[in-house]
Order: sequence, then structure tokens, then C-alpha cells
Amino acid sequence: SFLRRLANDLPSGKFYYDFKRDKDNLGKYFKQCKELKPPYDNKPRVRVLCMQVLKYLKTKYDTLNNEDGSYDVCVLLNYAAFTRLHEIFGSDDITNITLAWASLIYVWNSFVDDNFNKPLYKKCKPIDNIFTNDWHIRKILYDYFVDYDTIKKNFIFYNDICQKYYMYLEIIIDIYKYFNKFCVTDNKDKCPDFYNKCKEYDPSNYIHEVICFKEIEEKKSASVKLKLAEKEKPQSIELHSGEEFGSLLSTKETDFSDNSTLQVLSSDRVKTFGNVLLGLVVTSMTSGVLYKVKIH
Repeated sequence: SFLRRLANDLPSGKFYYDFKRDKDNLGKYFKQCKELKPPYDNKPRVRVLCMQVLKYLKTKYDTLNNEDGSYDVCVLLNYAAFTRLHEIFGSDDITNITLAWASLIYVWNSFVDDNFNKPLYKKCKPIDNIFTNDWHIRKILYDYFVDYDTIKKNFIFYNDICQKYYMYLEIIIDIYKYFNKFCVTDNKDKCPDFYNKCKEYDPSNYIHEVICFKEIEEKKSASVKLKLAEKEKPQSIELHSGEEFGSLLSTKETDFSDNSTLQVLSSDRVKTFGNVLLGLVVTSMTSGVLYKVKIH
């Protein structure tokens, strides 16, 4: 789809795509990844993931100037690896995901300590506390932070791209609202470490400036009026059930079979556009790497 192709043109989407498919010359890191704790040392897909992480650290992160960039690609590497574990075990298998992540952290830290001892070098360490209930929402926000310059440059001036990005930006606005209530009170458990860095990029500061703003808002207003009118007369078309939509979205490609994110980010705007379209847009814009986590 156009949205999926668009996601691959964004910096974060390109990173996740390239990382997942980079399987050349991994044998150099086989010995280190045999140090994964049992039983994960004998699980081929976990071992491949481990070797991919170590290869990236050695061949790419080591060569980047990670001090001057506006974002740290190490965070993307953490989310890429953590998301991959959800793919391998399924997002409901919390036990295996937790233990496999702990095992990967052990090898990752040892590899960094053994190979990167430059005093001024910014080491890429695993995020120990990545496993929060809202980790996937944090990931969406950080991806947006990484992609901000690309999105802003294209979103404001080109109408066809504007129409595709618009709902995605509305979702990002809701994510800012979700985290802001924790960050204004300096709740360190609920507020992401990177929030202050990306606070100024809130789309609510510029969404009214984009070329398609007036057109989209008029369409939304007309849609709301139409739905109100439809409620006043008998339904002539049977709507799909929630189960049918859940089945539609829980495909192998998207693996977006729950609406936990939607529950957290619930708003009149989101409800107006509907769970299905919202899920598809979010999934597409993050290159198919959103997975379900129960929000408590």
C-alpha cells in the first residue's frame, strides 16, 4: 500500500527494515551469542537476533557520530530487538519475552564492555526498563521524533502526502497528551526519558498550518453530521462485528489484533474515524512493527 511504502521512506522505517533483513556475515558473532542463557542459546531465531544486534554494534554504531545527532540510533536498535522478540514468541508470551530479553542484555553488555573501551565513546547499551505496559506507545513517539524533519518537510506543502499523514499526526497528538500528564508532574516511571527532547515537536503546534488542514476538517465535520443523521433512521446495512474486524487486522503482516493502544489514546477524534482505519494507519506508519501489549 502507499502508506507502507511511505513508512519505508521514513528514517525509522528504513532502520527497522534494514536491521531485520541484515543476515549477511553473522557467523563472526556466533561464539558470543552461544553465551545466551539456556534455552535461548539453542533457539535459532533468538540467536540470529543476537548476532544481528552485535553486528550492528560493531559495524555500524561504532562508525556513527552518535554525539551530534538529534536522536540516538541506539534507542531504535533497542526497539528493533525488543519488537523482534514479540514476533518470535508472540506478544502474549510475556515469560519468554522477558527471559529472552534478559539473556540478550547479558550478551549485549558483555560485548560492549569487551569491544568498546574508548573513554569518549558513547556506548550503546540495552534499555533495562524497556518492558513497560506502554512500551509500544513510547516506540511510536520515538519513531516520530526520529522522523520529524522528514515528515514536517513533506507534510506541510504537498497535498497528496498531507492527506496520508494527517490521521497519523492526530494520533501522535494524542500520544503527546497521554504522556504529558505524567511528564508535567515529573513522574519518572511513566514519563519517557526522551520526552523533553521531543516535546517541542508536538504536531498540535503546526498541524493547523498544513495545506490539507481545512479540507480534512471539513470532511470530518460532514462525516460526524452524516453519522448523527444515520442514527435517526433504521440501519439498512449490517455493520461488521468487532470480531470480524479483529480477524481482519490480526493478519501475519500486521499482527495488530487488539485495540489496547486505541483504548489508551481514546478521544472523540479517534472514535470518529474508527478503530479499523486507525489501526491500519498506525501499523503502516510504523512499518508493521506494532504489537499488542495489555494496558493495565
